[in-house]
Amino acid sequence: MGSREGTLVSTTDKDVAELLTILDELGATVVVAGGWGIDALLGHPSRAHRDLDLLIDEEYVTPLVDDLTARGWLVAADLRPIRIELSDATGSQFVDLHPARTDGAGGWRQSGPDDETYHYAADALVTGHIAGREVTCLAPGKQIELHQGYAPRPVDHHDLSVLNLVDMLPADPDQVDIEVCDGSNLPTAPELVDLYGSVGWSAYTREPETLRAAVAGSARVVTARLHGRLVGLARVISDGATICYLQDVLVHPDVQGHGLGRQLVVEAFAPYDKVRQKVLITDDEPRQRAFYQSLGFSELRESGEGTLRGFVRFS
Repeated sequence: MGSREGTLVSTTDKDVAELLTILDELGATVVVAGGWGIDALLGHPSRAHRDLDLLIDEEYVTPLVDDLTARGWLVAADLRPIRIELSDATGSQFVDLHPARTDGAGGWRQSGPDDETYHYAADALVTGHIAGREVTCLAPGKQIELHQGYAPRPVDHHDLSVLNLVDMLPADPDQVDIEVCDGSNLPTAPELVDLYGSVGWSAYTREPETLRAAVAGSARVVTARLHGRLVGLARVISDGATICYLQDVLVHPDVQGHGLGRQLVVEAFAPYDKVRQKVLITDDEPRQRAFYQSLGFSELRESGEGTLRGFVRFS
């Protein structure tokens, strides 16, 4: 379990799933905390994680430590009753255990330094997902509370941005505002850089004003906003009569999986029902292929009985 790239220590979602299976076999009750607890709220990893933080029923700490050491794990730090950290034999994966006891009302109490006690009430516990399995984790508001009172590191800034976004996520995708843009409500250059940067489209973000000019010059621009924050965009280039080209469709990774991409594409093409050619270029990935096929697109080689070709020149 675990992986190392150079000096990078990374506990993956596969590693987490294997550890949780061990805990299931022991019958232990745990709450996923720390960075993995935040990504459990998203349902997918948003960054690399050095370790897995777990609140664990104190009765199961010793049995788990015994089980892991029998598998070759090593105790890296034993600061019980506050915490005990273990690493696998390769030093590429860590688990940080925080012994806790029930409060008798569905919540947990954890010992802290200087005889301090941390309380996690029942309403601070929610359901998340890691590697497709359901886990108990801390609610966004509780996680944000735990990030207060100290100077944030870069990783904390990342986690807080994710938490703030998760805290705004709607249960219903219809709560996202889908807007057709005109001159008055086009996204700003910083908004566009943030969105395009979130999906790694650096060719756009290197020249913010050029990016905004490109968006402003599109025939149709549709945006998705969540509580005012730009989280998605689609834009079309067209002569309005014979051809319609879907230049961009992108959704911030932290809100993917809510159907926003489909909504954006449908709305972007809405005025062009009678336009014969609807064209796009996309990455050669199975997910992309499946997404566009579900919207009625086919690859060029599959059209016109194989007699059509496409050409492109990048400058």
